[in-house]
Amino acid sequence: LFSRKNEMTHSSLAPTALRRGFLLAILFCTLPLCLFAQRSVTIKVTNSLKDDVPIAVYWRNPTDREEKRVTHLIPKGETDEIEGYSGHVFVAYDQSVQYFKEFITPEPKAGESVVDFT
Repeated sequence: LFSRKNEMTHSSLAPTALRRGFLLAILFCTLPLCLFAQRSVTIKVTNSLKDDVPIAVYWRNPTDREEKRVTHLIPKGETDEIEGYSGHVFVAYDQSVQYFKEFITPEPKAGESVVDFT
């Protein structure tokens, strides 16, 4: 005597196989994002201008290129630290916007989590 309750048919396997295939597709599509995720890094910005001019650093949003100030005014010869991620773009300006420098945060070297910009 066989019960039909425990029998698996092709029609009952199809939804399970589709679910498994869907989950595998999600895994393989998101795996590269995990492997290439941006790393958090401490960024040291030093004002090394020859003139006695303070600078401020701004983070540039990659979507709309809007800039958000992330430091106070940094006097000549002084350093400020900010937190960021590898690949982020920062821009430094003086108050009159005469001096300008754009920099992209690199991937820190193995074992390090600090990047210096002067």
